[in-house]
Amino acid sequence: MRLEALRWETQYIPASEKSDYLQDIGKHFQKVIAEDRDIKKPFRILDDQWREQITEISQIATQIPKLPEPERASAVEVGLAKTERLIWNLESLAAVNLQRAVDTPKSARKVDENEYKFCQKVAKYKDVEWIKGKDSTYAYIGTEGIKTNTQDPVGWMVEQANQIYQEHSLIGDRNYNRFDHIFPKDSHTPAHTEWAKGIAKNYNALISEASASRTRLEHEEGIALTVNPYFEKDFRFRFCFLEV
Repeated sequence: MRLEALRWETQYIPASEKSDYLQDIGKHFQKVIAEDRDIKKPFRILDDQWREQITEISQIATQIPKLPEPERASAVEVGLAKTERLIWNLESLAAVNLQRAVDTPKSARKVDENEYKFCQKVAKYKDVEWIKGKDSTYAYIGTEGIKTNTQDPVGWMVEQANQIYQEHSLIGDRNYNRFDHIFPKDSHTPAHTEWAKGIAKNYNALISEASASRTRLEHEEGIALTVNPYFEKDFRFRFCFLEV
């Protein structure tokens, strides 16, 4: 999802932001190249082909401030186009690893950790806010919605959802404390609290016992009687013999 969002953003970033955006990418790629060259660091770019792509984009981004205006705009477009292709290739690599992860139970091939870390490292030039907020239980409870900071189709849908939520949110308190007035905190004593916990604990114990009995019945050996009533499910009775 992150790679997809960043790839779309290279195409839909506003024209006024393109130059700075590419320069930020170039600065990040310079750090990636420096870490790749540092023998003390474990990270390595996968091969020369990847290294050439990253280096080329970094060099284009570095030259942008030095170019006259007409050439600068052209260089920015070229740099973003090459970045889009780079991320597209990263997506392909990540997709292969994802399929390997799915096939792990039936295949000897495992996820390539070096490829996985490489994709993460290269795409780390920007965090995608909606990915952070998509799993939040309280995304649309007492907040403005899910934050977005990218120009991509999913980000636009999130922005539209945020707008609809703000325009048509329910009147009144929508958070999980909305029923607190029914059970005020000072309306019960510690003894009441312990009594309620006891009921919950006993209920959970009975449920666990019933589940264990059901599992035991399925695997227990012995004499059994199966009743087949018409138009109904089968009933099975297990006979237990106790020595006295």
